[in-house]
Amino acid sequence: MGTDTPKKGFTRMEADPCIYTSEVEVDVNGRKKTPYQLVALYVDDLIIAASTRNLITDLEGVFESLFKMKKLHQIKQILGIVHHDKDRNIICITQQQYIEKYVKVFSKYGISEYRTPMNDRAQYSMS
Repeated sequence: MGTDTPKKGFTRMEADPCIYTSEVEVDVNGRKKTPYQLVALYVDDLIIAASTRNLITDLEGVFESLFKMKKLHQIKQILGIVHHDKDRNIICITQQQYIEKYVKVFSKYGISEYRTPMNDRAQYSMS
């Protein structure tokens, strides 16, 4: 996709240049509706989200006609921090796997005490 806006009326988000959004007007039982589409790019990964399954299928077809791609279907995790819990039907952001990985790495070197760079004498409160 490069730096150009993808075809089919997508707009690059100002807040995150790797995310493109689109609103497409469709006729549903004689009424006009405006479902939403979202495409997120990260290096060679592409995530398609939309308000209907048909929009996802249509967009997959467009991308398959332009690029060689492999569909992996349901997302389990993205970038190691965004996880899809299918059983509970939630998407959450967590760094648990990242933290556990590095605890194991540092444990190999005999480091058993972990400190954060915060001032442990300062008073913090949740407001």
